[in-house]
Amino acid sequence: MTILGNEINKFISGYRVANHEEEVQKANILIQKHPYEIELLQAIGILFAQNKKIDDANLFFKKILDIDPLHVDTLINMGVACYELNKLAQAIKYLEKVKNLNIRQDEVYFNLGLIYEKNKNLIKAVSQYKQSIKYNPNNLNSLINLGNIYLQNQEYDNAKIIFEKTIILRPRDPNLYHNMGVVLTRLNNFEKAIELYCKAQKLKSNNPLTFYNLGYLFAKQSKFNESVIQYTNAIKIDPNNAKFYYNLALAEIELGKYYSAVENYRKALGISSDYTSARYNLARLNLATENFSE
Repeated sequence: MTILGNEINKFISGYRVANHEEEVQKANILIQKHPYEIELLQAIGILFAQNKKIDDANLFFKKILDIDPLHVDTLINMGVACYELNKLAQAIKYLEKVKNLNIRQDEVYFNLGLIYEKNKNLIKAVSQYKQSIKYNPNNLNSLINLGNIYLQNQEYDNAKIIFEKTIILRPRDPNLYHNMGVVLTRLNNFEKAIELYCKAQKLKSNNPLTFYNLGYLFAKQSKFNESVIQYTNAIKIDPNNAKFYYNLALAEIELGKYYSAVENYRKALGISSDYTSARYNLARLNLATENFSE
């Protein structure tokens, strides 16, 4: 390994988040020694960006562009950095430069899709994601984001086609089975949706909504014991979601577990005091159990 390579590795391995300003000083000393080494500038910029020090990262990326205005990696990095800083017009400017170079088109269009989606221009975002997929049919991130927009726009058949492709590309990802479960629920194919949520669980999903959604589908089938289990698992992952406690209470009422349901309505209200349905149902339940003072 070269001397420069050793210095880069030493800087990266010794980086301390808590002392970022000190690390910036070290980086500048390194650059004084090697002022035109793009590899060094890029490594420092990427390290700072990864640690959410975007403004500092940009300073080093700009130094690269002063040396090589068409450095593709840096133009993309600057586009992503400006996106993180919500400077969307600047982000587009950098990415358009790469697009005009006709290099790494699927990556460029994916990032443009992110920008337009963040700017609430979903029509333009869909167009960019489609272009990304045109250049690379296996661009998983573009497929997932496109599928999510279709889902958001209630284009469930289109979303189903897209998410089927993602599962083929990454069959061990529980989140992809979750996505398909959501789509199939919207298409009223509850049995298949349950199958996919269960598949996500077997793949060790840590998404509380996988368990919550499965609980909801079991409740629709009047399988309240199974529903309670799933809602309880959702709460274990995310104990601060009022909706989970509320629906758990609904299922417990169907099983005659009124006092447990009361506690779960209270927990829902403890998280969200303006949860009107929980307050109303709690009042009705206290009335039914003759707890008149409450």
